[in-house]
Amino acid sequence: MRRHTVVLSLALTLVAFPACSDETGSPPTSVAPTDGGGNADAGDPPYPYEPSPANPAFQHAWGSSTLECSMTVSEMSKATTVVVGTSSIHVGWAQVSGNNQDPFIARVDHGAVAWCVAAEAQGPDGRAYGLAWDGGQTLYAVYTVVGGGTALDGKGGWLDSYGSAGSGGNKTVSVVARHDPSNGSLIATTFVASQLESAMKVNSLSPRAMVVLADGSVEFLGNPAFSPLNPDKTRMCAGGSEYPNGYRIRFSADLKQALCADTTACSKVTAPCK
Repeated sequence: MRRHTVVLSLALTLVAFPACSDETGSPPTSVAPTDGGGNADAGDPPYPYEPSPANPAFQHAWGSSTLECSMTVSEMSKATTVVVGTSSIHVGWAQVSGNNQDPFIARVDHGAVAWCVAAEAQGPDGRAYGLAWDGGQTLYAVYTVVGGGTALDGKGGWLDSYGSAGSGGNKTVSVVARHDPSNGSLIATTFVASQLESAMKVNSLSPRAMVVLADGSVEFLGNPAFSPLNPDKTRMCAGGSEYPNGYRIRFSADLKQALCADTTACSKVTAPCK
């Protein structure tokens, strides 16, 4: 696997993921590549957002890679990685027992593994995609999960659990997490999900980028199915011919509040990001 370390002076590399239709089968207006590879069809509209300028105090990394706690330090270095001095943080996911996938995050200090933990190790599938770390006490990661009842639930964020956007199901949604960099434990999480058009149920929202901004807020970009949510958790899309292209949302540093959010092609956006 290619190393995914982003130098501060460079823009984040976007990794695109598939947009999903709602349960009625309405086709998305944009179909993006799967799991960080391939190219979108030539006729698809371009993704409407670029990550905002990053806080220079943070190192960022993004990518889909393999990581598990049995790996050597050399093997971990091939995962999605940020490096600050003689320390590094690594994130990725692995196939574990049966058909289950779990996301892992690890820290290496002075060439030795300081800790390695599963962000969630319950029944739903989970994956890991991104990191932002200031080299000190502030560490964020981005995950996906397919279902509730995991360690990612109940950590006090804007959407506190898999079912916070509506009744649950088997849709893939994103999670922005804050970890304790001294031991990897979860401090806070917010789920980032959309809703089905026909019911108040969770719908898919896959991750594309995450960046910490100069004011400490956390910006997330993703690919939503119908319908992404405003900061007040109302729907952005009215239905019918409206189908979102792209999604941008910003969270407070503690992940408890959504500060602004927008998408294109939907008429009910109430608090767009400036």
